Amino acid sequence: MKPNTELNLADQNGFRHSITERNQRAYFGRIIRCLCGKGNSFESLPHLCENGTGCSPEILLSRPSDWWNQSRLEDSNILLIGCGAIGNEIAKNLVLLGVKKLTLVDFDKIEIHNLNRSICFNSYARENSQSDYKVDVMKTFLESIDPSVEVNAMRTGVLDHVSKRKNRQKHWPDPALDREALIQLGLKHDLCIVCTDGIAPKAFIAGVLYLVCPIVQTSMNGSGTLAQIRVSLPGTTGCIQCPTLETPVPRHASGEPNWMDFDRQYGANDCKLLAQTSGAASFAHTNSMAASYAVTQAVLILKGWKEFVQTRTWPMNLQLPLWNEVAKPRILFPGGPVSGGNYLEELALEKSQGNEIICFCCRDGYHDGGSLHNRALYLIDNEKKWEAKLWFETIKQIPRLVNHKGFPKPSKDIQFGEK
Repeated sequence: MKPNTELNLADQNGFRHSITERNQRAYFGRIIRCLCGKGNSFESLPHLCENGTGCSPEILLSRPSDWWNQSRLEDSNILLIGCGAIGNEIAKNLVLLGVKKLTLVDFDKIEIHNLNRSICFNSYARENSQSDYKVDVMKTFLESIDPSVEVNAMRTGVLDHVSKRKNRQKHWPDPALDREALIQLGLKHDLCIVCTDGIAPKAFIAGVLYLVCPIVQTSMNGSGTLAQIRVSLPGTTGCIQCPTLETPVPRHASGEPNWMDFDRQYGANDCKLLAQTSGAASFAHTNSMAASYAVTQAVLILKGWKEFVQTRTWPMNLQLPLWNEVAKPRILFPGGPVSGGNYLEELALEKSQGNEIICFCCRDGYHDGGSLHNRALYLIDNEKKWEAKLWFETIKQIPRLVNHKGFPKPSKDIQFGEK
């Protein structure tokens, strides 16, 4: 680093900030108070006090309008499951934003048809990688953007029912992520982003990690015309597999939920065959929009979730993430609504006659995991063994266990005025 091109100081809330040539744009317009007491607006490095070059910066001031917390973003650790076209865009955007720690999970090797929409699989990354596995090539690419980034590449997948039945894990170089391995991995991360194909792995991840860490999930439909983005805040909102009001769960004549179709797609019904997969069409701009929406949700969660856990209030100057909603931006929709329109679908969180949770993952989670209540107890019992810290201390602090709906969407106005 060149002399005077890095500035280290704390803000009023105690966060430490390292302003560098790479991230200095995130601090443009922030007020830095110098030892002389004068506050100066930051423009670029090197930063000089208006009273003279000999005065040293003392503290980074925090106003309500200064909602962007670069330090919290750079300190975060993100788990990314699925390193295809959307995963490429998500990882690239996160590193450009300043995220320093990423874990990539994917068992696939690069195929020729991946190249038209996967920025991380360029010729430089492929030629300089140790292998042709997606995670290894992505690691090489991300390190070329920012050599300081720490990328943990895992050439494996989650051991959902379909993978287990087909014994897919025997072809994976690294150990498969079963229930306990995935929990331990999730506890080491601030957020999990899921962009893998197939209902089976998404349902398995939802059931296992629902109480462990926040989840953002995104995918495209088979024709590449529609993207879907979901958010799961542990025990607070619905999960990434909850049905919506537009797509309710079928019912038996008795009124009870009929899970046969979901069981078949999830791969949990032994009498059925493979889970359905939703592949993505080869449209680079579609996966870019899906990934950008997902990264925005990830940023909001990284900046607001910890404060919400402590206070049950979302930061007043920070936009809310999706809250019991599914975003379905229509990128291309021939004959349909205006291209680019944003459509939200509301989750169906409870039965019309009672409070039972209507969701395969929220209800049972997975066959060997038990109910939501039992999963919470399992996490609490193993917290010390895993040397992890849960976001909740007792099961009474989990809204989704108390009322089966979770925490209602906060009603708040975003305020950007001065204190």
